[in-house]
Parts: sequence; structure tokens; C-alpha cells
Amino acid sequence: MDQKIHIYAMALAVVLVFGLLVFENSFSINLTGEARRGSGTSPPDITNKLVFVGNPSAQQYPGNSTGIMGNATARSVWDMKAFEGRIYLGQGTPELGGHIGTYVSPIAVWAYEPSTKSFIKESELFTEAIVLYKTVSGVLTVPGAHHRVWDSYVFRKAGDSWEQSGSITNTEMLFDVDESGSLLFSAGMPISGGGVSPVKNSEIFCCSNWIGVTPFHPPKGVDGGLAFAYFKLNNSFYVQTMIGSKEGVYIYKADSAQFEKITGAAMANKGGRYYFRMIPPVVYFKDKILYSVSYATYASAKRSAPIGVWIASTPFDSKKAGLPSGETPWDILKITDSSGIEKILVLTSTYDSTTGAFKNKVYSTADLAGWKPVLQFTSPSVVYSFERFNGDVYFGYGVYGIGAANSGEIWKLASADVPAL
Repeated sequence: MDQKIHIYAMALAVVLVFGLLVFENSFSINLTGEARRGSGTSPPDITNKLVFVGNPSAQQYPGNSTGIMGNATARSVWDMKAFEGRIYLGQGTPELGGHIGTYVSPIAVWAYEPSTKSFIKESELFTEAIVLYKTVSGVLTVPGAHHRVWDSYVFRKAGDSWEQSGSITNTEMLFDVDESGSLLFSAGMPISGGGVSPVKNSEIFCCSNWIGVTPFHPPKGVDGGLAFAYFKLNNSFYVQTMIGSKEGVYIYKADSAQFEKITGAAMANKGGRYYFRMIPPVVYFKDKILYSVSYATYASAKRSAPIGVWIASTPFDSKKAGLPSGETPWDILKITDSSGIEKILVLTSTYDSTTGAFKNKVYSTADLAGWKPVLQFTSPSVVYSFERFNGDVYFGYGVYGIGAANSGEIWKLASADVPAL
């Protein structure tokens, strides 16, 4: 607990400290007032049970150069998505950062096939990064980052191949893609010519069909900006944005084919000159949504490390989940356990300067109130993503300042070794 205990009588010191430890293991309160019940014991350490699966992009991006355009960065496994018997890996360099003329595209679509224990290169996409795989109408879909000429595309799996949408011009990157009715929407960051400054243009694009992409008019009275993530609640379609230096949430009015701002909506708490962005994908659980949040600035919209996981049932009541402070939540996964109960898993991966390694934990909840640590392990690299397939759990390694040598590695925890989730 983040409470200071004032001990006025030395004779009671031992009793008070012991009582505090017992109480902390049984019940604690986070800053939002949500209860979090502690497990009382440390989760099992599965470090020695992990099995190395492979590093499929090591030949395409050799070496340990870091930075936003380094090869080790390009190998980072930003996302993992199980789809039709394969686990798809999202890799690449999601931020240009002014390194004009330096590119890693095209990005390979790597998928691991557990049935054959092999990595399959399905295609190459004209994007600088695959940060998100998302199923839209049952189709595996990717919002692409810029590709050399400052245009972005949306990609989708079509049988054994991949299709590319029409060009979304002057767009540095796309963050999310979703649909409402018969329209497909992509959310991203416009740029001006070959630079990186947002322009007075729409931050929201839609295409009424797959090939023809038309800029969607921005909300009335809005000069443009950034759109980060789409979400659906109570049969309504929303987008979270940053316009100028203001966060905003807009609701889509299908009858007028327009987005309108919602007054008073906030998907996270503001802090200083920095503003918050939702990180796709939004995870749906019962009648609520979960999403991780990071800082963003209007000038760059770069993603920093997530600062927490938020829960919302409407755009007006977002609350921070009761996960331990000081741990970085990189990925969220919804599963159904062996008893048929739906649960949420959150992966945290945090650097420990005393050991020079990353401490990783997976937390589980069935009610979004009690968060139980179910496993832990150490790794030489940050663990950005994880996925569950046929009872096995897979982890994707990346680089976050250190750990370049192991970036891009996939490790597996066999189902027989997976503790109760």
C-alpha cells in the first residue's frame, strides 16, 4: 500500500509492521479506489520451463543496432495474434522519428504454425511496421505505418495471400482499423508533404469499399489532428483523438455520416503537458472495455511505455485497473479457462537495474476487481506480447534500450507447465 505508517511507540513497531504485511497481502487499494485482492504468495517462476521456438526475422534484420530504426528494433515482436491455426507476429519500426531515407520495409508477415513447428512467411507488406493484427468481420487485418512515400495502407488476409487497400495519402502512420456498418475506418496521424508535422486534414479516414479510399471529413469545427483507437460501447461507435493539445472522444452519427465530440468524455486522466492515448487493440470483456494507455504529444504522437490499464463501461467512467504500480503492462489477452470461465490476462515486463534483466509477470482476473499474479519469469529482453494457443503460451521478445541480442525471439511455455490461469 502507498500509505505512510507513522510509528509513535517503539514498543509497538514489530507488531505494526507485521500487521501491515499481513493486511497488504490480503487487501489493497489503488489510487482510483478500486479494490485489488493480493494473492498472499508469489506466483510460480517458469523461467526454466520456457522453450526457445525461433527468431524468424533474424536473417532479414541481423545485428544488434537499436534506436527507432535499428535492426534489433525491427525484430521486436510488437504483437502476437492466433488466427486459423497460426500465430502471427507483428514486427518492424513503428516510428520514423525523422530518419528520412532509412527504411526497413517491406515487412514480412511471419506466422508460426504449431502443428508443423515451423515459421511461415506468408507475404511482405508495404509498411514500415506491423504493430497490430486485428480481426475485422472475421478477417485478419493490419493498419500499416507509412511506406517511404508517406502513404499508408490497410492490409487484410485473403486466403493464402494478402490484399492492400487504396492509398491513404500523406499519412505517417495508422494506429487502428475498425468498422461501423458497411464502412471501414482507419485512424492515424497525417503529415505535411515529406515532413512529420500534422496538417489541417482529417485524422479519420474511411473507405466505403476496399479499394477506394476517401478522406473522411473531420468533425465539424475541427482542424484535424490524431486518432488513436476505435471502440464500441452500448451499440455506439467511438474514436479517441487528440486535436491540437486536447484529448477528445467522438461518437459516430451514422445517420449524418459524421463524428461528433462528446463533452466530458475522457478515457484516462490528464497529466501536465502530456496527454494520454489509448493503445489498440481495445479488449471487450462482458459489458466493459479494457485498454492500455501511454503518454503522447501532439507533435510526435509517439508511443511511450504504457503507464497502466484502464477499464470503462461508458466514455465517462474510465478507471485505472488495480494492477501493481511500477510494472509496465505491455499486453492484454482475453481467454476462456479450462472451466469455461472468461478471464483477462495482463502481461507486465519491467527492467530490473540490479540484475540487468527484465522481470515479467502475468496477472489474471475474472471480475476486473481482483488481480492475481499467476506466473513470473525473467528474460534478457523486454517481453512486448504474448498469446495462448491450444493451452500453450507464447511470448515475443523485443528491445527497449537493452536486450538487442535477443530481440525477435519467440519462447513457449508448454500447456503441461502452465499454472492455473
